[in-house]
Amino acid sequence: MTIRLFSIILSILIVGKIFSQSLINPSNNFVQTNQNVHFHWNTCENVDFYELEYSVDPLFLSFVSSFTCLSNDTILTLPYGKYYWRARCSFNTLYSPWSNARLVTILNLNILSNKLWLQADSGVVLNSGFISQWSDVSGNNHHAIQATSNFRPSVVNALNKKAVLFDGTNDRLLANFLDTLNQPNTLFLVWKSNATGQRVLLHDLQALLLDINTGNNVRINSGSS
Repeated sequence: MTIRLFSIILSILIVGKIFSQSLINPSNNFVQTNQNVHFHWNTCENVDFYELEYSVDPLFLSFVSSFTCLSNDTILTLPYGKYYWRARCSFNTLYSPWSNARLVTILNLNILSNKLWLQADSGVVLNSGFISQWSDVSGNNHHAIQATSNFRPSVVNALNKKAVLFDGTNDRLLANFLDTLNQPNTLFLVWKSNATGQRVLLHDLQALLLDINTGNNVRINSGSS
């Protein structure tokens, strides 16, 4: 009886100490357009398996999907929408507490009235290692081009993702929208700037301008003024 009791107490101590579960990726309130979501959480020692749950309910009381995983990450293909997710691990029929839940949103940009959609990992045409055309994947064929080789940006890897790198001096792209964009406009942009001063990223024959001003703020101007 004493040995059995000691075993139970030891198991509880192991669960409390080693099975401290925390989430890694996606970060909380993360928004992505790819329906393949890579879930990743911390590794626990000497566990039998991990359990992953996701739900549209933040309390996980309904519409819960559960998966058993032998490693501390998995990729799931989910419909567009918002999902709360959490993880825990199991050892010798005992379970750790659930991790704190996080929210991930899978955004369907195809249902939006997109005028322009440029992806760094799609539709990039390289010429001698630099971008001569960045193809519009919205379906409107508003491709961004640069005929002058010295003004062409490049593609780099950033945080395990593709990114377009402008040199902060004269790199820019041109897209012809044929007409002005009706305001209001909504701009989704992931960017980082290390340069100073005003830098033009994208301009249009009809005076559409996407630039970064001297305060490192992104600006989009639509129309002739």
